[in-house]
Amino acid sequence: MALSTSAAADCDPLFGEGVYPALCATCHTHIPTAPKFEAGERLEKTDPELIETILNGKEMMPPWGNMGWTDEELASLVCYIRSLEVKE
Repeated sequence: MALSTSAAADCDPLFGEGVYPALCATCHTHIPTAPKFEAGERLEKTDPELIETILNGKEMMPPWGNMGWTDEELASLVCYIRSLEVKE
């Protein structure tokens, strides 16, 4: 179903590139308690853990499980989220 953390570098973020800016970026940029993926927050989680949060929500984050996304689309979204981290 989901990519392993080590496979993230080989994944395809194309689907995530469309979804994240439209549905996720506003909260993950402006709400102080939302993880800032650019800073690496929550990226220690495995892909299945991130997908679980995407599908079922967490705290203020709504569940997105009703979107009907395929396993490949969810993997792409996680791939994109992981690509946001700014490496120093």
